[in-house]
Parts: sequence; structure tokens; C-alpha cells
Amino acid sequence: MLHELFHLIGFLIFGKVSFDSLKYGLNLKLGIAYATTSTPLPSSAMRKALLLPFWTTAVLPTLIGFWMEDQVLVLLGAMLAAGAAGDFIMYRELLKEKKDIWVLDDPELPRLHLYDSKPINESPE
Repeated sequence: MLHELFHLIGFLIFGKVSFDSLKYGLNLKLGIAYATTSTPLPSSAMRKALLLPFWTTAVLPTLIGFWMEDQVLVLLGAMLAAGAAGDFIMYRELLKEKKDIWVLDDPELPRLHLYDSKPINESPE
């Protein structure tokens, strides 16, 4: 859940979305936690929001764990890094696209919708 909270923070900071556009919760059917925004983001903002949880919940605890010689923190960081695998896949796919595309996070599934220009309708039907 903390991982998903950092996605929301990324949407707010990098995408400059309104707080009202954010959605956070659990999808029990898929067995996943989710964080999404109904506002389309420029590709560069979405890429930053995708990787923010990796840096804050995986890299940071790992580095602190090495510094403090705390194996539990290092192991926790490694496990949380593995949890960011899906984010890296989406990030890699965004790198293949034009830099000026707009990205809309799917509200129900872990996937992204891409647009050549900012969509007028801010939520997919």
C-alpha cells in the first residue's frame, strides 16, 4: 500500500493533478493494491510517477540498511524492488513511444492508455 501511496504523490508532484482526481484502494478480484488518477499526464510526468515508489520504498531502505548494517532493511528493500517490476515494464514501454504523448492510467487494470494529444474526456469509457 505504501508503494501505491508514492504513485499518488508522484501524480500530484510531477503531473500536477488535482487531489480529487486520485483513486487509491484494493482490487480484491485481481489481488492487487492500486493507485490511479483520472487526469491524463504527459509521458515524462508518468514515467517519474511510475518510478517514484521504487526509489522511495526499495532503494532508500536498501541504502539505509547497508549504511546501518541492517540485513532486514536490505532484504526488505530487495523485496520491494521486486514489487516494482510491473512499473519498470510500463516505464520501458513508455520509453519506446514519442516523448510528447499523453498517458492515461487505466482505472481498473494495470495498463496505460496512450494519446497523441491531451484527451478531452479525462476518464476512459
